[in-house]
Amino acid sequence: MLPPLHVGEMGIFLSTTILNMELSPEVARYVVRYHWDLMTDREREAQRHLLSTIKATGRSDLEAQEDARKSLNRLEVAMRTVFWVADHAMTPSRFLSNDPSVLRLVVDGYESFELGTAARILQERGAEVRFNLCPRCGKLARTPTAKQCRHCATDWHGA
Repeated sequence: MLPPLHVGEMGIFLSTTILNMELSPEVARYVVRYHWDLMTDREREAQRHLLSTIKATGRSDLEAQEDARKSLNRLEVAMRTVFWVADHAMTPSRFLSNDPSVLRLVVDGYESFELGTAARILQERGAEVRFNLCPRCGKLARTPTAKQCRHCATDWHGA
């Protein structure tokens, strides 16, 4: 049986809290992306560190994190030389963390970080997490406000 429809400011949509939903990479990505406000400050810093690493290297593994740090340090040297940037707040490496508690969260890369963070959020604050589920197949929609299922193509715009 599917959960009840809720009326929100975006209209009628199927949204529910599912505490026994299997934690897959898809669910983890949804939780981290759309419930980022439930992340701790350390988790946000870890995410910023990993996203900066991915942007600099295209990867998020430990070696990529070191490569990003080296390449951003070279960029900062160039910025200080050419543009006379002295303020650390203006440099790209401000997004990379040296905090050991943050580095423990990122040691296995972005997907592991997402899974661990989503698991913590669902365990500690699961009642606050809302999933937008398709009224026909019950699968997770792409976004909290989506009105069309990417799995079965059901459209509930007029619901």
